[in-house]
Amino acid sequence: MISHKPFKVLDAPDIADNFYLNLLDWSSKGPLSIIIQNAIYFHDQRTEETVQFCRMEEEDDHFTSLKFSRGGNLLSLGTWNGNTLIWDIQRETMVQVLSEN
Repeated sequence: MISHKPFKVLDAPDIADNFYLNLLDWSSKGPLSIIIQNAIYFHDQRTEETVQFCRMEEEDDHFTSLKFSRGGNLLSLGTWNGNTLIWDIQRETMVQVLSEN
């Protein structure tokens, strides 16, 4: 029988309510990533810690999507202005910016 009660609840009160955005993804290495307002957060389910990974500094732009690579080492972030930012999550550095222009 499948339980109807949640096993775990992650509180994200300021998450955008937009069907077209992809605001959540799990890494094969463990952390859950989530976009809340203009920041990316990682939640480690083993330690129950949630930390801010990066923040959008441009006022006229915001994150619209995120996706981990298969290996879980890279995180791609889509932005409202049409850019894709590729981050190495272990080194916490941006490794590439892909632009529509």
